[in-house]
Amino acid sequence: MNLRTFVTFQWHPREEPELELNDSVFILPPGLELLAFLRHGLEQRGFSTTSAYSDHGSDLAFGIESGGVRVCCVVKEGQPCLLATEVQGWSKTSPERRNPLSEHSRVCAALHECLIKSGRTAAVNWYTRKDFEQGNVEAGADRP
Repeated sequence: MNLRTFVTFQWHPREEPELELNDSVFILPPGLELLAFLRHGLEQRGFSTTSAYSDHGSDLAFGIESGGVRVCCVVKEGQPCLLATEVQGWSKTSPERRNPLSEHSRVCAALHECLIKSGRTAAVNWYTRKDFEQGNVEAGADRP
């Protein structure tokens, strides 16, 4: 099975993205607003996520845990934005050890739901790694 794990989409950030923390309000840079939005959506759907970190220069990333499987999510902001996911291995702390492919699929489905239901995205297209890297735009699908 070729799982679609790369997604491109148009992101419509708020005019002044804010984060409330300990009775203080912080204005978030656009990339961090997108990551905070995705992490929050995943956590509402029962997934564990890590803090955001920088990956390969300007790209931002965070980790997702599902059924004992660790999935890395890298976000490259732009128009369109790119979100790429990849299984990184097993969680060291989770007693669960589910099938990595099925857990990766669960994560992608949850990310899709976050993007679609937000009202802040458009032109959401999912690709396999191979199709994305080969620039096969026609292979884009409306779901993972």
